[in-house]
Amino acid sequence: MKVIFGIPLRSKKTSTSWDTVCDQLESTVRSIQRNLIPSGYTSTILLCGHEKPDFLSHNLFSDITFIESDNEIPISPEFYMDDKGAKKKSIARYVDTILKDGEKALFMFIDADDLISKFFIINMIREFDSKPIDDIAFIRGYIFNAESNEIGFCNGIK
Repeated sequence: MKVIFGIPLRSKKTSTSWDTVCDQLESTVRSIQRNLIPSGYTSTILLCGHEKPDFLSHNLFSDITFIESDNEIPISPEFYMDDKGAKKKSIARYVDTILKDGEKALFMFIDADDLISKFFIINMIREFDSKPIDDIAFIRGYIFNAESNEIGFCNGIK
């Protein structure tokens, strides 16, 4: 069974610091790669963006597929969420092409600055693999502010 992560990536032209975006993305990728994955499962990362980050060219990330966005780069912040949605749709269409008929998969979108525990995949599989669930929303977790170097717990309410 495949565990697939879809990551829509902000454009270099819309970011305040492309280096920061790429550093955070690399941390996200490494947090996925460090996961404990049970036998019979594979992990794949699908990244959709306008520009391919340089760190992907080092051949250390064979589990990442870069999907080049063919949408126009947004010209103002009011269109950033539309761009993110279009990239998510591109990723979802790509998932349809890599899954065989009837093949089971766990598929989730995460942001380029999200970090996950090394137990995330194994806990997801243990908790949800045998249950008839179509959608899951996580509303609790930790938030890290890179500028102030502070971490806090988000309880889903505040």
